[in-house]
Amino acid sequence: MVNGTITLGSNGTTVPRIGRTEPLEIHYNGKTHYQAFEVMRLARNHPMAIGMDMMALLGIGYIGLGTSWTTPSKQEEVEIDDAPYKPDAAPAGDQKAMDAFI
Repeated sequence: MVNGTITLGSNGTTVPRIGRTEPLEIHYNGKTHYQAFEVMRLARNHPMAIGMDMMALLGIGYIGLGTSWTTPSKQEEVEIDDAPYKPDAAPAGDQKAMDAFI
C-alpha cells in the first residue's frame, strides 16, 4: 500500500491508494506514450479507466456537446435572392480566353 487517498467522482468519496505502476508503453492512434497508472479496484470488473488528463494526452475529446439546455429562441431571417444565376456574369479573363476554355 501507498500513503494517501484518491478522491472519486462523488463529492466526499475517497479510497486508500493501493499503488502505482511503472510507466507503461501505450500505443494509441499512431502515437506512443509512456504513462504510470494508479492501481485501483474498479467496479463491474472493468480492466481499466482513464481520466480527463489521460484523454487529453491521447488526443481524445468530447464533440457534439450542446451549449444550451433549451432551444435558442433567436431566429435569423435569411434573404433569398430570386434572381437567376448567370454563369458568365463574372468572367475570368477576356473573351478570347473564355472562348478557348469553352
